[in-house]
Amino acid sequence: MLVMAMSDAGSTQSTDLLEVYRLRKWFRAKRSILEVLQGRDEHVVKAVDGVSFTVKQGSTFVLAGESGSGKSTIARLILRAIEPDDGRIVFAGRDVLSLDKAGMRWFRRNAQMIHQDPYSSLNPRMRVISIVGEPLEVHGVGKVEREEMVLRALQEVRLEPVEEIAYRYPHMLSGGQRQRVAIARALVLKPMLIVADEPVSMLDLSVRAEILELMQSLKVRHNITYIYITHDLSTARYFGDTIAILYRGRIVEMGSIDDVLHDPLHPYTQALIDAIPEPDPSSRLREKVIRIRSHPGEEVDDRGCRFYARCPYAMDVCRDEPALVEVKKGHHVSCFLYK
Repeated sequence: MLVMAMSDAGSTQSTDLLEVYRLRKWFRAKRSILEVLQGRDEHVVKAVDGVSFTVKQGSTFVLAGESGSGKSTIARLILRAIEPDDGRIVFAGRDVLSLDKAGMRWFRRNAQMIHQDPYSSLNPRMRVISIVGEPLEVHGVGKVEREEMVLRALQEVRLEPVEEIAYRYPHMLSGGQRQRVAIARALVLKPMLIVADEPVSMLDLSVRAEILELMQSLKVRHNITYIYITHDLSTARYFGDTIAILYRGRIVEMGSIDDVLHDPLHPYTQALIDAIPEPDPSSRLREKVIRIRSHPGEEVDDRGCRFYARCPYAMDVCRDEPALVEVKKGHHVSCFLYK
């Protein structure tokens, strides 16, 4: 059964746009000649291991967790940049993994991505008008109409003066302007879904709020659905409706932004929130609730709880895999403390 993600409280939409069911992707590391001669087993990295969630149309679903937790791999699997080992992806009622060539063309037009690095995601040899217009050219839009749509997209992402910016090269733009170009490129096809992979992590703090506010206004104007990938819980709270906390390829907690961040249940989520520094130096620093082992001396079998070796509440039963269960309305957690 799919775990349902809550929709935006301010939205009247209730349609499931994206359903992900038991998605799995394992990577097998190559062995050296010495390891082969010694008979060592092949090392398997379980990047994504049985992840399920549903995203409502017009909402923002956040995937959060530390580096290596599987966030970007899930994004690449959803967009079919890589193929999953197992699982199912349903987009707008159609099975993405069984689409033919024409179906994939439709899917590519309706599911776009904003990359993390605005410096490497834009071709330095192309002008902005060509970068933003390239998806339109791929989908057969004529030159005159293509130019009009590009200028309109640049205007929507607030790149002024539009006619001047359109004929600049990426190196002539600031980091924030480059990311706006990347947003315009994703927006120009009028997609239903945009996957944003840490879109503000490489920008100055002064620019981050502007980019998130822009993305939020575009979401309302065009009824865009976002999958927002981040390790920054502060931007997740500002931008998201529902959040899933990932640890080593599995969802350990999921629910509405307010429920998960104000009342975290899983020890890992609690540790993430406790790691956020107190911004007011005059306030009394609150005592940290969770202290985890940063260098665990024991590794647990992947068949059990992935957080076992670092969890201060670890029990013998945690050597088995805990299911993701609903402990409060719309709030799910994978932990035996709440069984």
